[in-house]
Amino acid sequence: MVFLVLKFLHILMVVMGVGALIAEYVLLTVHKRSEENEQRRASEKMAYVLVKKVASPALLLAFLFGLGMALTNMTYFKLPHMHVKMLLALFLVGLPHMEGANLRKMLVAAEAKDEVLINTLKKRHSTYMVAGSVLVLAIFYLIIFKPF
Repeated sequence: MVFLVLKFLHILMVVMGVGALIAEYVLLTVHKRSEENEQRRASEKMAYVLVKKVASPALLLAFLFGLGMALTNMTYFKLPHMHVKMLLALFLVGLPHMEGANLRKMLVAAEAKDEVLINTLKKRHSTYMVAGSVLVLAIFYLIIFKPF
């Protein structure tokens, strides 16, 4: 029963964390070229709050619940694909922290009215989103197909 509760919480936190990452990316891209500076700044602040308050804690909890599942059922440690999955999940946990730092720099640049730096940071953020998407897809592939 404990294993099932951990599995439920793990999946729930993954959905929340990845959903928050997608939502913050959408917030940044919707007003990316908006002429209304106030809307752009508001969307950047909301994206930062999503990453800091939802994505980071949810993905960290997902990792901890997943580790709890593995400790509850030690056979997970005997499966080679689970070692790779755990490593990728660890990278995925670190991604919102990198995004949060990038968004913080973006907010500081917005106060200084440095549009060039803001656009550079938004491009970097797009790269983070691609990296996160690849990580999520790789993790799902490993879970479903168990290639080795």
